[in-house]
Amino acid sequence: MNRNCCSRVSGKNVFSIMARLIVLVRTLLPVMLLAIFFGSIGHFCAIAVTVSAASGVAGIVGQSAYSIPSGILSCFLIAFAVCRGIFHYAEQYCNHFIAFKLLAVIRQRIFAKLRELCPAKLEGRDKGNLISIITSDIELLEVFYAHTISPVAIALIVSTCMTIFIWHENTAAGIIALCAYISVGFVIPFINAKIGSADGLKFRNAFGALGSFVLDSLRGLDETIQYGCGKKRLSELERRSQKLTATQKKLSTLESYQRAMTNFVILAFDAAVFCLMLRAFFAGSVSLGSVIITTVAVMSSFGPVVALSNLSNNLMQTLARDR
Repeated sequence: MNRNCCSRVSGKNVFSIMARLIVLVRTLLPVMLLAIFFGSIGHFCAIAVTVSAASGVAGIVGQSAYSIPSGILSCFLIAFAVCRGIFHYAEQYCNHFIAFKLLAVIRQRIFAKLRELCPAKLEGRDKGNLISIITSDIELLEVFYAHTISPVAIALIVSTCMTIFIWHENTAAGIIALCAYISVGFVIPFINAKIGSADGLKFRNAFGALGSFVLDSLRGLDETIQYGCGKKRLSELERRSQKLTATQKKLSTLESYQRAMTNFVILAFDAAVFCLMLRAFFAGSVSLGSVIITTVAVMSSFGPVVALSNLSNNLMQTLARDR
C-alpha cells in the first residue's frame, strides 16, 4: 500500500506536493498569520538582545551611533528576553494548533475512504503498510504543518529586514549577509534533501514492510507453531529490523553532516563580514561601533534560516517519493 501510494507520487515535483498540502491550511489562515507574526517578532527580539548588548559595548568605547544609557539598556535587554520567550511560545502554540487540527481532518478523510473500501477492496492488501500510512505517515505531516510553512515565511521576513539593516551599515556586508541567508536557508537544505531523498523513501518502505511482516506473523502464529517455523520467522524479523536500523543510521549520519556544514558556512560568513568591516574600519569608512554592531547583527540573525536548514532532515520522509 505504501509503495503504491509512493508510485502515484512518482514524477510529481516536491513543490507541487507541498502546494497541495498548503491548500488545507486555508480554513486556518488567520491562525497561520498569527504564527508568522509572533515568530517574526520573537526572532527580532532575540536579535535585539545581542545587538543592543553590542551597542552598549560600542557605547563604552565611545564608538556607537546608537548609544543607550546603561540603565535603559538593561531594561531593554530584560524586556527583549522576556518577549522572546512569550512570542516563541505563542508561535509554537499557533503552529501546533494548525498541525493537529489538520491531522484530525486528514485522518477523518482516510477513515471515511477506508469505510467505503472495506472489506472487499482491502482484502489481500498489506495491512502493515496500511497501518503505516494511517499512523506514521500522517504523523510525519505534523513536521510540515507545524515546522515548515510559518518558518519559511518567518525566515523570508527576518532575513529581508536584517539584510536591509546590515546593508544600511555597509553595502558589501549586506550582500554577504544575503548570500549567507540564501546558502543556509535554501542551498544546503536543497542539496541535503536531494542526497537523502532515496534513503528517506527506502526507510518508509522498509518500515511499512516490517509492519506487514509482524502482522502476518501474528495472524499466522498457529501455523508457525504447527510447522516449527518460529526460529525462521524470528531471524527474518531480526534481518528486517537490522536493515531498517542501517537505513536510519544513514539518515542520522547525513543529518550530522548537514548540521556540521551549516555551522561551518555560518562561521565562514561571520568571519567574512568581520574581516570586511575591520578592513573598512582601518580604511576610515566606518566606525568601530559599526564594526561591532554589524558583525553581531549577522552572527545573531541566522536562527530562522538554520531552522529551515534543519527541516530538510525531517522532510526527507514526509515528502519521500519515487524518482
